[in-house]
Amino acid sequence: MLARAQRPAGRWSGCPSRPQARRRPECKATSPLASLGFCFACLDVSEPVGAMMMHASCCVLCDDACCVMLDGGEDMMKLLHITEAMQSILLHHQRGYTLWTGFQTPIEKISALDEKWSLSLGIHEPGWKRQDRKQKGIPNAIAVFGQVFSQPSTCEVVLMATENARAVKLNSAYHAFLREQWRTDLPRFSHFEMAHIPTEAQGKLTWTWKIRKLELSQIEKHLILLCDHRDVEMLKRETHSLVRNFPMYNGVRSQIRRLLRHVQRKCASCNITYPGPDPENLPMMLRFPKTRQDIDASVDKVA
Repeated sequence: MLARAQRPAGRWSGCPSRPQARRRPECKATSPLASLGFCFACLDVSEPVGAMMMHASCCVLCDDACCVMLDGGEDMMKLLHITEAMQSILLHHQRGYTLWTGFQTPIEKISALDEKWSLSLGIHEPGWKRQDRKQKGIPNAIAVFGQVFSQPSTCEVVLMATENARAVKLNSAYHAFLREQWRTDLPRFSHFEMAHIPTEAQGKLTWTWKIRKLELSQIEKHLILLCDHRDVEMLKRETHSLVRNFPMYNGVRSQIRRLLRHVQRKCASCNITYPGPDPENLPMMLRFPKTRQDIDASVDKVA
């Protein structure tokens, strides 16, 4: 059963430090990028927090799915915002959860999946129990339930497990791990895929996310077509919405910068003024800001 979670004033549960989003009444997700699952034009919720810019996904998600949680006592399982889901996948992959499988499913089915995997795979085991299982050679698993662009009734699920999940014996008490079709390539989520690439600033290899090639090429073709048609208003709307709504991980940020530079050159060749955001001054994903409760707790501790 889905229930609306309690949230502090001015914030959405599941999306820390994000202002309240409002959907325009006339929005019908008619953006040309709607075929990709994007609904950019009606959203304006980005808020600078310190050195970071938090991003929302789309108006439909923020209004409907961003603050829903599954009833489950103290360990309620949240339907994560896309940025949070990607962050969780990124961190767990670096902690040894290198096997994964993913799919999309209606929101009403994720409660049953959560219960099933809790019993068979132990996705809600506490940290000390996971450490004990690791020392005994028993595989661990986690599940990430995240939102889908412009589809508030759909959830994207990524189930991750440690490498030894494929080495479980058939007669073992943990044979449920053998039922899953585990993948060994880098995880994917929504229109993004994980990558191990150098950072722009220092050139050091880092784990990050990037836009998948197919989606990136479709976005590029659409923006170039707008330049050819000299549709400055639509070009402005699409480019600003792209920057505002995509989580600005290092890889995504680099791709969008190159894309906008290409659009700039195309605008110059078409003798129109480039109306989009400055590709050299894009928002940056540096850290996840503390919630108000964490800040208050820190102040009380210092006092």
